Amino acid sequence: MTRLWDKGGTLDERVLAYTAGDDHLLDNRLVPYDIRASIAHADMLGEQGLISAQETAAIRDALAAIGAEHARGAWCVTLDQEDCQTAIENLLTARIGEAGGRLHAGRSRNDQVLAALRLYMSDAASDLSAGAIAAAEALDALGARQGEVALPGYTHMQQAMPSSVALWAGGYAAEIRDDAAGLDAAQRRISKNPLGSAAGFGTPNLGLDREATRRSLGFAATHEPVTAVQLSRGKAEATLLFEISLLTQDIARLAADLLLFYTQEYRFVSLPDTFTTGSSIMPQKRNPDVFELMRGRGAVAQAALLEVLAITL
Repeated sequence: MTRLWDKGGTLDERVLAYTAGDDHLLDNRLVPYDIRASIAHADMLGEQGLISAQETAAIRDALAAIGAEHARGAWCVTLDQEDCQTAIENLLTARIGEAGGRLHAGRSRNDQVLAALRLYMSDAASDLSAGAIAAAEALDALGARQGEVALPGYTHMQQAMPSSVALWAGGYAAEIRDDAAGLDAAQRRISKNPLGSAAGFGTPNLGLDREATRRSLGFAATHEPVTAVQLSRGKAEATLLFEISLLTQDIARLAADLLLFYTQEYRFVSLPDTFTTGSSIMPQKRNPDVFELMRGRGAVAQAALLEVLAITL
């Protein structure tokens, strides 16, 4: 197996297993995004006369087929390939020969990986924002449906002031909408085109059109200067993870309330059996596992944020 960075010699399999780990499994998420970015890069190379029209068409058609096959489960990234970039380029050159290798002109694995990652993060941020809005709308609907139902308002876990379902649901709806706005704002750092920055110093010997790939991929701006691209690694990721942490924190608070309200002592809410699990020894007991897991998810997001901040120092 020839990886993109291979320059001859044989890599000890123990080194590969240690350095790559489970990266190849995670990289399967990036395949459709690397395909998109690679097609955009190929089109730009063709427009700039760096590869022929026939080569451009062959690369485009083969990449589209490779991406469709991955979506169907016909292939996946393996450990020996290390990453989706190697897997895709090897499949491409196996199908169309030397023309596949010309796709790498003016591109390093550095800007290639970052382009795919930013496209992935953009979709992830959009999906999470849409999900947050849907949750806020569901809370608004609850408030409209049962808003007049009285609830005690608690501080320090003690009854403090009269409240209502409308006030309880409306407060969470407002904050979750704010989280959605934060996720949308995270796009500012994500939506910068890194392609053409190569390994951090651009490709002064090639006439690349970075604006062409920006337009093709829908990035809001071209990341300039080229030396800023690698310095930015981790910042968009940390921004997105910070906003995810805030969202999961609000969801965890909501879940904690519902766990309390579902107890036999409170009985403010009821849940269908289809939404709860049972006990192996106590037939009367139903467990709100979904809310328990939601309450704990915030710790996962916060840990990921700290990890990104630490490894990019």
